[in-house]
Amino acid sequence: MAMGTSARTTLTLTLTLTFASFIATALGQGLTSCEYDADSCGCKTNKGLISLKKYEDKGLTYVDTSSSAEYTWNPCKDVSIGLTDAACIQAFPPILSYDCGTHDSTTSSVKSGYATFNLKATVESRQSEIKCTCKSGEKFSFVKEDPPGYYYLEWTLK
Repeated sequence: MAMGTSARTTLTLTLTLTFASFIATALGQGLTSCEYDADSCGCKTNKGLISLKKYEDKGLTYVDTSSSAEYTWNPCKDVSIGLTDAACIQAFPPILSYDCGTHDSTTSSVKSGYATFNLKATVESRQSEIKCTCKSGEKFSFVKEDPPGYYYLEWTLK
């Protein structure tokens, strides 16, 4: 696929889920699909509020200045899950990167077109920043949670 000069949009999705402790037993029931919308920048699911912030709201951390259109995410820095740095490094590869347009199946963060990240189900409030450079016209959807604590974010064309 040629890179060309097509317009690309750089976005940061900030995922915040807050739960009361009594909801913990329902975490395995699956995350209601939530489609990113550039106008609303957020939505609610059965798991709580998902707030999707535009990239410009979050500053210039981890800007991809190359033309490779790759998303990079360091969960040890970008995810609040109550882990120490050492524990986080054991739980995650330090950096996950891939091209959102091709969903490179050789990258550990992608399985069948889904980006995956882990947030411990016992944490009541957690936040993740996902930075991605994608073709204009693509959409982002939080599609499921299976097993509990693993959230799947899908990129598809509108």
